Amino acid sequence: MDNNNLKLARDATSSQTNWFEGDTEHETCLVCYGNVSPNDKFEVQGCFHRICVTCMRKPFSSEQILRGNTAICPYPDCENDLVPEDCRGFADDNAITIMIQRKKEKAIPVKDRVYCPNPCCSFLMSDLDLNSHLGNNNPRQLSEARKCKECGLSFCKKCHVPWHHKKTCDEFKNSESYLKSDAALLESFVKTQGWKKCPQCQSIVQHGGGCIQMTCRHCKHEFCYTCRAACKKKKLTCKCSRSGK
Repeated sequence: MDNNNLKLARDATSSQTNWFEGDTEHETCLVCYGNVSPNDKFEVQGCFHRICVTCMRKPFSSEQILRGNTAICPYPDCENDLVPEDCRGFADDNAITIMIQRKKEKAIPVKDRVYCPNPCCSFLMSDLDLNSHLGNNNPRQLSEARKCKECGLSFCKKCHVPWHHKKTCDEFKNSESYLKSDAALLESFVKTQGWKKCPQCQSIVQHGGGCIQMTCRHCKHEFCYTCRAACKKKKLTCKCSRSGK
């Protein structure tokens, strides 16, 4: 749509939702149809929907961004992403921080997403940007070495534990240094709770009941929660009971 047509579309929308009662201007919210002052409306960049501030708070009060989604325009069927800096008038700093992280996450292709295995960090990075040169002379092992840009932890992309210099993944996991590490304690806790790790990004996944077909909220990988077999075309490929029993 060129600028002239875009302006006509915006003017048409405005003329249908604005009116005066005496000297007081009113405008209808396109979501709740409530009548508010134009000063209490917010115009979403990109789609230009003008929404009242009360309705604009809903994407945050519903905690949809905490569930791994980006915050989008609340107008029905609109999927336009909200711009974090524009939302400071009705979203708190924590929500803005999460929004920024979600937008970065969405911009990274799923196959290139790498998460820091440090439970206190879990920073998302693009594998294309990571420097894997950690001083190991074994080219095969070196290909799996990564360093978190946020906390500085050196880790193995393949087994998602602290980097094991000159040791294979199996050798390191059987070593005394690993068995006494925080990573081993977390691994033990995950097993005790009956949780699983995503086969693709190794993020911890909890089953809330119902069907065993899971979608990792981090990398969107779909798999069976019972045996961790990957799904194909959004369908289970294993013979596990869908109820998990």
